[in-house]
Amino acid sequence: MEVCSQFFFLLMMSSFFVGAITLNKHANSTYLTSILDENDADLPIWTIGDSWTYNVEIEGEQNEYFDLEFDLYIDNMEFEVVEIQAEMYKLSMIVPEGDFNGAVTADLGAFTFSGNIEDAYLDGFMYVKKSTLGIQKCEGSIVGDTNKLILPHFDIDFQIEFEVEENNQGVKTNFSSLMFPMNIEDTWLIPQTYLNISINAVQPNLGQNRLFSYVYGHEATCIGWDTLQLGNNNYDALKISGVNNGDVNDVWYSAAAGNIIKIDYQNVALGFGYILNTLTFDLVSTTFESTSNPPEMPITPTGPTDVLVGESGDYVTSSVDPDGNNIRYIVDWDDGSAMTFSDFIESGETYTASHQWNTKGNHEMRIKARDKFGKESEWSETLTVTVINNNPNKPSIPDGPTSGKIKNSYTYSTTSTDPDSHQLKYGFDWDGDDQVDDWTSLVDSGESASKSHAWTTQGNYEIKVKAQDEYGEESEWSDPLSISMPKNKIISCYLLKILEQHLPLSLLIQYIQQIL
Repeated sequence: MEVCSQFFFLLMMSSFFVGAITLNKHANSTYLTSILDENDADLPIWTIGDSWTYNVEIEGEQNEYFDLEFDLYIDNMEFEVVEIQAEMYKLSMIVPEGDFNGAVTADLGAFTFSGNIEDAYLDGFMYVKKSTLGIQKCEGSIVGDTNKLILPHFDIDFQIEFEVEENNQGVKTNFSSLMFPMNIEDTWLIPQTYLNISINAVQPNLGQNRLFSYVYGHEATCIGWDTLQLGNNNYDALKISGVNNGDVNDVWYSAAAGNIIKIDYQNVALGFGYILNTLTFDLVSTTFESTSNPPEMPITPTGPTDVLVGESGDYVTSSVDPDGNNIRYIVDWDDGSAMTFSDFIESGETYTASHQWNTKGNHEMRIKARDKFGKESEWSETLTVTVINNNPNKPSIPDGPTSGKIKNSYTYSTTSTDPDSHQLKYGFDWDGDDQVDDWTSLVDSGESASKSHAWTTQGNYEIKVKAQDEYGEESEWSDPLSISMPKNKIISCYLLKILEQHLPLSLLIQYIQQIL
C-alpha cells in the first residue's frame, strides 16, 4: 500500500512540475500592443486557442522516509487555453498516450519495487489567475501501465490546490513565479508554496487519500537577454535565475513564443524529502502569434568595403519599430562566421556592428531588425565587402646537410616574407611528392623556421618547402635542395677481430668512422 501511494504521489508531483512550474512561469499570449512602454515583459492577456507543447525530463528521489528514485520522460506535453473566466484562465493539460514513460525504484528494506512506466497518458485542467498568472488549482487523471504484475495498470484521479504563506497584509495568494512588469536586473521573491493534494486511485482501488508537500521559497533575478535555438526556431528570451538551497536554476522566457521556452533546474528541494535532481523543459511548438508589427527594413549598412584579411571594420545602420518597441539587430556577414546579435536598443537608435574579416573574397553583408515579440523586418540591402589576402613570397631553398646517413635526424631551415605582414608557417616536403609532410609553428614574417627529419630508406631526395600565412594563403614551392642518404655499412665481428690484431686502436677508430 505504501509503495502504491508513493508511486501515485510521484506521478502527481510530475504532473505538478510539468504544469505548475511551467505554466506559472509562462508569461505571454496576446499582448496589449496599444500600450507602449519600455518594460522587457508585461502581464499578458491570453486568448482561447493559445497552446504550447514541451518535452520534459524529470529525475529525482525521496530520501527522508525510504529510498525512492524515479526518472520520467514526457514528450508532447500540451497546455492550451480553453476557457476565459472572470478572474481565471482555464487550460487543458494533455500528454498523449505513449508519451509518458519512465522508471521507478523504491527500496523499503524488506521489499524492493522496481519497474517501468509504460504508455501512460495525462488528461486534465489547470486554473490560472489572470491578474498574476498565479496558479489556483489543477485536476485530472493519469492512466497507464507498468511492467510489474503487482501493479500492471493504474488509473488515478487527482486534484492539487496551491497556496502560499500569508504576506504582510494577511492576504493569501496563489503560486506565481514571475513578476510583472519584469525588467533586466529585477529581483523578486518566489514565496514558499503549499500543495494540498487529493488522490482517488480508481485502479488499483485504494480509495481517496490526501497528501501534502511544499516548494521552498527563493529569490529569482532577471539576468538579461539570451538567444536560443530550439528545433527550427530561434528565440530571444529573458534568462531568469533563482537560487534554491544553494543551487542555481535557470528559466528562459520568450515574449515571441508567449511562454517559457526552456527550463534547466538542478536539485530542486520539495517538502518531505523529495528532491528533483534534474528538471528540464524544451519548447517543441506553439500556436502563439504576437500582434506586434515588424520593424522597418534597416537602412543599408555603411562602413569599409575594402579590407585586408584579419582587419576589423565598423558598420552602421538603424531601423524604426512602428509600435515603439525596442529592437535588436541581426547581422549576416556572408563569410561563414556566426551571425551577430545585438542587445535590444531603442527604436530609431543607430547601431554599430564590428567584425573581423578572416576570409578572403567578396562578401554581401546584410542586417535585419527584430522586436522582442519575434517580429522581424526584411533584410537590408547588401553591402559588398572585398577582403584581400596576398600570397606569401616564395621561401628560400631549404638550408641544411646535403648528405647523411639513414635513421639519423637532420635539421633544415627556411624563411619568407608576407606582403601583408601576417605570421607564417612552413610546410616541408621530404620525399618530393608535392605534399606537405611536416608543418612548423607560426612565426613572424621574415623570421626563419626549421624542421628536422630522418630518412629510413637509402636514396637521393629533393626537399622543398612552401609558406602559408595565418589565414591559409599559400606561397609557391621553394626551389628544391638535393640530398643523398647512403646506406649504413655493416662491419662483421670477424673483420673487427682481424683489424684489432693488426692496427693500433687509434687507427682502428679512424677506420670505423670513415666507413660509417
